[in-house]
Amino acid sequence: MKQDDYDISRTIDVNDVKQNTDEITDTITDAQGHHQEAVRESRVASPVSAANIYPSQQNQTLPPDSILQGSKYQIIKVLGKGGFGITYYGIQTGLNRPVAIKEFYMRDYCSRDDSSTVTYTRPDEMQKVMTFREKFLKEARMIADMSHENIVKIIDVFEENNTAYYIMEHINGGSL
Repeated sequence: MKQDDYDISRTIDVNDVKQNTDEITDTITDAQGHHQEAVRESRVASPVSAANIYPSQQNQTLPPDSILQGSKYQIIKVLGKGGFGITYYGIQTGLNRPVAIKEFYMRDYCSRDDSSTVTYTRPDEMQKVMTFREKFLKEARMIADMSHENIVKIIDVFEENNTAYYIMEHINGGSL
């Protein structure tokens, strides 16, 4: 294919993308090492199970029908959960169109009170959580600046419930 066959609205500096990817990889590696160290220390200190070390898995996700951005988005169901976030299937209510909603939620460092507000369970690790949150927002903004048929479109980015979100077009199909 010729270069003209691609519809790219912005030139992407490969070195910037590589540097950002390297930074995220380094931070994730640091977090994984810290997690493994904490588990090892807990096993040495006392015979406590990992379930007692980390926040409860209950109430981690927003319940169905939760509203974000003053009724702009409605949560329908959970699509997936990982160590750094929760992805929901939702509706952009004004346009009545399906969206994917990505919520920043570091499960080993966060919990959710009885409302939708995220709380941080390890105050001594707050700087690490905030660093990851900023990288989450930076990633969303970088993707939003790109335009290519193989890159999902970011519709919105915002902070609410003491955490961050980005809204993407919902594409039917299986997980990649």
